[in-house]
Amino acid sequence: MPKVLVTEAHLQDIANAIRQKTGTISPLRPGDMADAIADIDTGYPEPTGTLAITANGTVNVKDYASANVNVQPSLQSKTVTENGTVTPDTGYDGLSSVVVNVQGGGQSGGEHLIPSNPGAEIINNVGVIISSNALGANGIDISGYEYSAGYEGMNVVMRDLTIGQEYDVTFDFQSTDAGFFSGQYTIGYKVSATSVSSYPTGSTPDSSYTAFTRDLTVNTCSTRFTATASTMYIIFAFVGYSDSRTNYFTISKLKVTEVSA
Repeated sequence: MPKVLVTEAHLQDIANAIRQKTGTISPLRPGDMADAIADIDTGYPEPTGTLAITANGTVNVKDYASANVNVQPSLQSKTVTENGTVTPDTGYDGLSSVVVNVQGGGQSGGEHLIPSNPGAEIINNVGVIISSNALGANGIDISGYEYSAGYEGMNVVMRDLTIGQEYDVTFDFQSTDAGFFSGQYTIGYKVSATSVSSYPTGSTPDSSYTAFTRDLTVNTCSTRFTATASTMYIIFAFVGYSDSRTNYFTISKLKVTEVSA
């Protein structure tokens, strides 16, 4: 071991530093200095044990040898009935599951009304005003009125059909005005591969149209057709009113769905 020079001044400085930490004034021999240093209380106990942390936040862990972090997120299960982005409600960290139950006139699920949102595309609505037209929970909902005596109607477009495929058309029709059903004229609907811009004339109903019941009750309608073209039309005829007043109607839950094989 190499020799080093330790002066009395060095030993005095060490002893003074020990006495300052221990708060004593007793003399110290060099042989006692190591034990005196070891006995100095640092003020920090040896940490022991494990702290379990189950919530986010600031945690004091100085008294523990380890920490076990097991924070579980607060998750929500949701059911959605409309297209769009699904996010958790306030107070939840995320979503545990999402049940999708979107119905109506979309391209998905074998339904072919265009566009899918906000509603069906309507053309050639002669003598008919469409006041609202939207995708509801169960299909397309259309509200409108016939506004003059004459030969009125409209076409609802179906696109991207598979030629040779069978489809079901379903909807509810209701008039809120008794004048809608005056006379013996053509009040009904049919499916066609071509749109029309003129509607049946004359007082004898056109038998190619499925007639609506001539009252104010809900007409629940359904028909099945085989697509002969990729684009086809549901044609509504509101023909031959004896008055010129406004006659209101609704077409609700309108869907066109592929028939499963």
